[in-house]
Amino acid sequence: MAKAGSLRGDADALRNALEELNEVKALRYVLLERVDRIRLALFSFTLGTNRLAENPDENFTEWEEGRAFGPLAELRWSKLGEGNYHICCLSDGYGVFPSGMSGSEVELSQHCRAEQEHYLWGVFEDDSKAWYDERIPQFLAYPLEVPRGRGRMRVVLRTVEYLRLTVAKDGTNSEDRFVRWQDLALKEA
Repeated sequence: MAKAGSLRGDADALRNALEELNEVKALRYVLLERVDRIRLALFSFTLGTNRLAENPDENFTEWEEGRAFGPLAELRWSKLGEGNYHICCLSDGYGVFPSGMSGSEVELSQHCRAEQEHYLWGVFEDDSKAWYDERIPQFLAYPLEVPRGRGRMRVVLRTVEYLRLTVAKDGTNSEDRFVRWQDLALKEA
């Protein structure tokens, strides 16, 4: 059963949530953001630390916001201040949910579920061996391997949206909407 939850915690709470989701193979990619840089990479980190396995000099706590996502769950975080974070998890269930968020869970069983695809910037061409978009003055980086001879390819972000519209007796409407990043894929351009 799909659910959402959140907590406020320190770097240890963030690390624990990431480790729990990593242990059940729920996460595949990570998007890290700060003022001077945005990075989208394969999700792998060194257990017991806040460091990316592929670049041990880089620490999750050096970024203002992040989201780690995969087929089963998404964990988002944003820095609130010195060492504190707002951490949210959206999960399709299957027993995948950080234990530190128990008590804050909202079941999404009454929400409509819709899978969607969104094209990301850039095209990959065999000739250039790089992702580019003429409107962006640098090559782009995506953590996907493009097979040779595929021609022009684009990256698609797959998402799952949970939506519930409630109409009260007085005629007022309220809407609950949760969007979870799920996966990256290649499509022919």
